Parts: sequence; C-alpha cells; structure tokens
Amino acid sequence: PESGKEGYLSLRYTFTNKRPHAWDFLHPKQGYGFNANIDIASKEVFGMYSYTRLKTDTYFNINLKKVGGSILYFRLKTMASNGKLPAQKYIGLTDDQPLYINGIGDLSPLFPENHNPRGWSGYRLGDRMFFGSIEYRMPIVPKTLSLNLITDFANAWWSDGKAKEDMVFTAGYELRFSLANPAACLYLAINSLRSLSEMTSSMLSKIPPHLSATKFNKPNGPAPRLRKTSCDIGSHSSA
Repeated sequence: PESGKEGYLSLRYTFTNKRPHAWDFLHPKQGYGFNANIDIASKEVFGMYSYTRLKTDTYFNINLKKVGGSILYFRLKTMASNGKLPAQKYIGLTDDQPLYINGIGDLSPLFPENHNPRGWSGYRLGDRMFFGSIEYRMPIVPKTLSLNLITDFANAWWSDGKAKEDMVFTAGYELRFSLANPAACLYLAINSLRSLSEMTSSMLSKIPPHLSATKFNKPNGPAPRLRKTSCDIGSHSSA
C-alpha cells in the first residue's frame, strides 16, 4: 500500500428489490439491484491526492421455472477514474482470489473486491474497467448443492490513447455447496461415507461396485472449483 494522507467525499446510492428467502444462501431465485458510488478527493482541501472515481454495479436473477427451477444470474460492474489514485485503490484485473459471502449484502466499502475472471491468470491495470458474469445455476440438492455453468468477461485499459487489449473471456463450471443447512450437510456426508464403504467392500470381494454416476462434459474454460457459498464476500453476494 502507498502511504500518505487522503481525504475524500463519497456519495453512494443503492437500490435493491429482493425478498428474503431460504434459497438466498445458495442461489437466490429472484431479485435485482443497482449500486452507484462516486469518490471525490482534492489535495487543495486535504491530503496528497486529487481524483474522481466512479463505480456502478448491477445484477439480476431470472427464475426459469419451466427448466427444473434453474436460475439465470447476470452481473455487470464498471469503474472509471480521473486523477491520481493511491496505489491500493488501483482499477484493474488481477489473479488474486476474491472472497464473497452470499446473503449478507455489499461489503466492498470494507473489503475491496478483487476482480478476477475465473480461470484467468494475469494482471491488467488502467483507469477504465468492466467486469461481468453470467451463470446458469442448476439445483441438485435443494438449498444445499448446485451445479453452475459459468462465464466471466472483463477488460481494463487506460483512456489516454494506449492500445486496448482484447477482452478477457472465460467459461467453465463449478460445484456450489452451502453450509447453511446442517441437516442436509450431515445427510450428504453420511451417504458419501456409505457409498465409499460399499465400493471398498465390493473391490475387496472382487465384485464390481454397483454405483451409478453422471458424467458431465467439461466445457472449454477453467477447471471446476468447489466454492463454499456461505463464504463468498462482496457485491456478488447481492445475487
């Protein structure tokens, strides 16, 4: 972090249309929202920095009732700045892992969000940026486990005429697991241990295990990741 005195005026507007529901900790079935924030600093008033930084963030959930209760989630965040920002308030994409907590709301004023397209590695800084996600969420165990097809798209660039790099685009899938339902978690753990025990006994007795499994074709993009939904932090949590 860059040391130095800083003083700024921050104006913030938030609009959310979303009803509390037990599904919110895994994947909300409804709701949309918009957030806008502007920070204005002047070293003529106080501190060492003069800048203006604007941020917008919007999301919505579409309930696909005719497709087994699946959810289509969309999010788009934009940032822009003019002037000299402290180094720790950079605008850009990094491979630092973000941290989210679903169902709690926007904590970005306390924990600045790392903008990392899932499956992408690198750094790209600038004074303009957009970061978006689209997810098709399919529940497997109600309120506990879901399989999500995901795609992220983003870019960051300087507005002073430098050549803009190609947009970052990633796609893949993830398994999302919620700890908000202890009974369901215990049920899954017991069943997993039981299946493992049966498979081991079958292998020892040289009898092929009678287990069924569904194989998913891996799309182009990042490897699958297990995310604890109850441990997600940031704007993404509004979804």
